[in-house]
Amino acid sequence: MALAIIDAHVHIWKTDDILYPASPVLASLPQPGPTAEVLLREMAANGVDQTVLVQPSNYEFDNRYIARTLQRYPERFAGVARIDVVDASAPQRLERWAEEHGLRGLRVVPFRILEGAWLTNPAFYPLWQKAAALSLPVCFQISRGRLKALCGYLEPLIVHFPELRVVLDHMGHFEVEKGVADPGFQALLALARRERVFVKISGHYALSHDPYPYRDTWPFIQAIYEHFGAQRMMWGSDFPFILVYEGYGRSLELIREQLPFLTDDDKGWILGGTAAALWTIPPSTKDQEGQP
Repeated sequence: MALAIIDAHVHIWKTDDILYPASPVLASLPQPGPTAEVLLREMAANGVDQTVLVQPSNYEFDNRYIARTLQRYPERFAGVARIDVVDASAPQRLERWAEEHGLRGLRVVPFRILEGAWLTNPAFYPLWQKAAALSLPVCFQISRGRLKALCGYLEPLIVHFPELRVVLDHMGHFEVEKGVADPGFQALLALARRERVFVKISGHYALSHDPYPYRDTWPFIQAIYEHFGAQRMMWGSDFPFILVYEGYGRSLELIREQLPFLTDDDKGWILGGTAAALWTIPPSTKDQEGQP
């Protein structure tokens, strides 16, 4: 299928202590930062039409730089926000970022709060209700070793909120050394029976023990493919971190040329079709040059 190429997982930031002050969490990240314009140049060089901007940790819950980027380049990007989910006003904050600033998703890191048990706590139901009502996908960032626990929380959450669309970032951070039979990875595969669960095929460099093209991750990708299907999978480069590993172009090449079990139609969905449908990204006219 001939579709636009969409990168479903990138981070951008701009070092500016006045306009966009970073939290001390990741203050040592590269300077002056991977700006939207740097990303646009990488996209142009590799034939990528659009990307999904995921709020980086160094900005915490201040989504202004992503919002400004969406305003400047509305045809090139979609945006995923982070908010303080334990704040009582979290549903209203999410609605504000979506309705006033155009962000179209929410990212949460569940095990920073109550070891993830909060996910199914009725006190937080208004947040999930708001995300579902606004048709905002919720992307889950999971640390290693927590995949089985996360899936255990997600199953009842999805049953309770059947309209909620759930995305697992970086293939759930599976533990490659444990193999496909690992209970945590099997729990991820079991979620395939829930039709509104999606998986980002991203972060290979952080999961693999092999050099590029990370062949030890291929059995996991194939298992995800066999359970979820290409229409619920999407490629993400994890820019800018990918730049110090195989580089942006070879991250794209991994899906396009390296995985022998994918058909051309599958690649069309993984490299753009799924993300376009999930985030309702309109076609790009590519008439914006991406100059600073």
